[in-house]
Amino acid sequence: MISVSEKAKRAFMSDLSHKKLRVVFPELNAVFDNDSIESESLKLTEALATKDSIEFVGCIASSLEVKIYGIEQNIKGRRIEVYIQADDTDEIPVFKGYVDSAVIDSTSFFKTVIAYDELYTKGQVDVADWYKQIMREDQGITLKQIRNSLFARMGIVQKIQDLPNDNIVIKKQYDPTSLQALTVFKSICQINGCCGIINREGVFEYRFIKPIYKGLYPSKKLFPSENLFPEAAGKVHSFEFYEKLNFQEYFVKAMARVQVRESEDDIGYTVGASAGNKYIIQGNMFTYGLEGDSKRKIASNILNYVRKTEFFPFESKNYGLPYVEVGDNVEFVLGADRTGRYATSNFIVLNRTLSGVQLLSDTYSATGSEEQSEFITDLQSRLDSIKHTGVVMDNYYNKTDIDTIMDQFEENYMDAEEVAEHIEDTLNELETPTGFNVVSCYKVPKNRDYGTIYLVEGGVIML
Repeated sequence: MISVSEKAKRAFMSDLSHKKLRVVFPELNAVFDNDSIESESLKLTEALATKDSIEFVGCIASSLEVKIYGIEQNIKGRRIEVYIQADDTDEIPVFKGYVDSAVIDSTSFFKTVIAYDELYTKGQVDVADWYKQIMREDQGITLKQIRNSLFARMGIVQKIQDLPNDNIVIKKQYDPTSLQALTVFKSICQINGCCGIINREGVFEYRFIKPIYKGLYPSKKLFPSENLFPEAAGKVHSFEFYEKLNFQEYFVKAMARVQVRESEDDIGYTVGASAGNKYIIQGNMFTYGLEGDSKRKIASNILNYVRKTEFFPFESKNYGLPYVEVGDNVEFVLGADRTGRYATSNFIVLNRTLSGVQLLSDTYSATGSEEQSEFITDLQSRLDSIKHTGVVMDNYYNKTDIDTIMDQFEENYMDAEEVAEHIEDTLNELETPTGFNVVSCYKVPKNRDYGTIYLVEGGVIML
C-alpha cells in the first residue's frame, strides 16, 4: 500500500471530495489538469498474476489510458507521469511510463493517450551482449550481482531489497545470439518466488504475495489492526460498502512443496511435503547446470515464501482507492451472523483496474483453481532466448527463427493423400514402368506386399 495520511484515505472514500488529476510530460515541460482532461477518462490497469495456476513471476507491464485536450506537441514515446489528489490531501502517484500511442480526434482535438511502464519497452531490448560480458566460464557470479548489473545496464531503478536466493552462484551456460531482457527479469523473479512490477514511482519492485487472514470480529468497529488481531496486519483496507462482490467458496490452497527442474523429463530436486500442491520451476535460465545442493537450496528458500499463500478467487467493484496496490490484502464486510458477529472475507488483489476521476472506481480480482497437483511455471526460455544444443549454444535458434521454419514447413507440407497422388503421377510419367504399387494408409498393414509403396500419414515406406 502507498503510504498516505488517514485524512487522504477518508477523502478518497467520500463521494463529496473533489479529485484533481495532474498529467505531466517532463521532457516537454507540459502539465495538464482537470480543465484539459475529459471527465472520467482515466483508466489504470495493474497485475501480478493473471492465470488460473498462480505464478510467482509477475513482470506484467501496467498500462494507462486518458483523454487530454490541447496537446500540441508530438508525445508518442515521451515520458508521462500521472498524479491524483482528493481535496487538499496527499497527492498520490498513479503511473509513470512512456506513451505508446496518441490518437487524435480531429473534431474535438482530444488525444486518447495510451501508455505503458518501462517493462513494456525495455523488456524487449536484446541483452545477449550484456550476458556474454558479465558471465564468465571460469568463475561464478551471484544472482544479486547479476540483477544489479542488468538493471544498471537497462537504466531501470530497483527498489533496495534482499531476495531469498541472492547468494546463489551462477556460472555461464549459454552463448546466446539474442536474449530479451524480459526473460531475464522473469527468471530472476521466478527463482526467488516473487512477482516483479514497476511501481507507481517508476521503480522495479519485487513483491511477495502475503497470506491473508480469515476470521470473524465481535464488532464492525473492531476490524484487524496491528494492535488488535495482529496476525491480520497485512490487511490494508476494509470495505463496508461496495457495488459488487463475487467469490468462490473454496481457497486456492497453498504450495506444500517446490520442485526445480529443467524439463518434464527431468526429475530435478523437490523439497517440502510428500503430498499437496507442488510448485514447479521449469526452464529457468539460471538453474541450468547448477549442482544438486544449489537447486535444493533454491527450492527450500522459495518454499518458505510460498507455503502460506492461499486465497479466494474473487471479483469486486468498489470505490476507487489509488493508494491500494496489487499484492495488497483487502477485506469486505459481508454482514452480521445470527450471533451478531460480523462476517468478513479477505482477498489478495492480484489484478486491478482503476477508472474515472470524480467517480473513481476500482475493480479487483484474483483467479485460481482450488487444488492442482502441479503448478508449473515454465518461462519457455529454451524457445524464447536460450535454446541450445549442448552446454554452449553453438547451434542457436530464437523464437523468430523457429516460427519462420514452421511457416516454411506448413507452406510445403503435403498430407499422405497428396503425397500418394504426387508419387503416382510421377511414376505414371516415367518412360519405363516401375512395377510399384502405391498405397495410402494410416498405419502399415500386418501383411505387406513386396513392390508396394506404403504412404503412412505423410511418411514413405518401401518394401
